[in-house]
Amino acid sequence: MLVLQADRKIGAKETKLLAGKLLDEDSFDTLIDQDCNVVTESGDHLLHFRKAVIPQNYIKDAYTNINEAAHPTNNRGVASGYIDENKLPATVAKNRNWNNDNSIDSDFLVTPNGSKTHQSNVVMSGIMGYMDRYPRIPYCRTTAYNMEHPERFRQAMPFITAVNNVFADVSPERYAAQHAIIKQTHPDFTIHNTVFTTITVNKNWQTAVHTDKGDYAEGLGVMSAMWKGTGDGCYFVFPAYRIGVNMRTGDVLCANVHEWHGNTPFKGVVGRYERIACVFYYRNKMKNCGSAAEELERSKQGIRTS
Repeated sequence: MLVLQADRKIGAKETKLLAGKLLDEDSFDTLIDQDCNVVTESGDHLLHFRKAVIPQNYIKDAYTNINEAAHPTNNRGVASGYIDENKLPATVAKNRNWNNDNSIDSDFLVTPNGSKTHQSNVVMSGIMGYMDRYPRIPYCRTTAYNMEHPERFRQAMPFITAVNNVFADVSPERYAAQHAIIKQTHPDFTIHNTVFTTITVNKNWQTAVHTDKGDYAEGLGVMSAMWKGTGDGCYFVFPAYRIGVNMRTGDVLCANVHEWHGNTPFKGVVGRYERIACVFYYRNKMKNCGSAAEELERSKQGIRTS
C-alpha cells in the first residue's frame, strides 16, 4: 500500500482565501487512485483511501434507496460557492458577509421587509439520520428522509455499515475516539452499529473550497461515492497540499475535513452521468440529546437552546 507524506504547499492564511472558490485540475499535483494513506509533516492524519472495498450488491441497494435523498437546497453555505447573482430573486438585495481576513463566511439576502436571510447557491443535497438542536429547532430529531422513508434507509444499512467497517480498519485510533463519543450518545439518535449520527447525500455537486463544521473533530470525515453513466472528474482535493483523490464507485475516503477542501469539475456530457456522494459523520452536539421521547417533549414545550 502506498504511504505518502504531504508537505503543505500553501500557507494557512492563503488557503483560507480560497474559501468559496471552485477548483480546477490545476489545483493538484498528485492524484491518488489506489489504496493510500497520507500524513502531514507533523504526522497527523490527512487521508486514508481504499479502492473498491464496498460490495456491489450493497452499492446497488444503497443507490436505489438513497438516490432521492438529495434535493434542491440553498443552505449549504460556502461549499456551494460564490453566489450567482443571476439566480437571486429580483425582490431581494445581496450582501456578502466577509471575515476580517477577507475570506468569505457566508452570504445573506436582505428581503423587502428588511430581515436578513442567509442564502447560498442552490445545490442538490440532503440529510439522512439525525440532527442536533439549534436555536431555530431546539430539539434533536430524526431527519425528514428517515421519517418519510424508513424502509429505504433500512435497505441502505448494509452499505452504511460496510463504510463504517472500512473506517474502523484504516484508522483504528480515530475510529475508537468516535466510538467513545457514540457510546455517550442516546441510541435513539445514532445510526445503529456505526459511529455515525448523520449522512449528507450530494448529487452531481462540485463543492467549492470549504471546511466541514459541526462534526466530531477527533474522528474523520468518511466519504463514499456511487457513479452512474459515463462521467469522470469531480476529484476531491486538498489545495494546501496539492493532493487530489479520484473517488469512484465502491471507494471509501476517510479524511481530515477540517482542512480546506473541494472538488474539481465534472468531465462528461451533462445528463449522461450521475454521482451520488455520501458523507458520514458524527454531529458534535448529538451527545447532548436525550431520548426520542424527551426530545419530543422539548419540541412541544418550545425549549430554546444556544
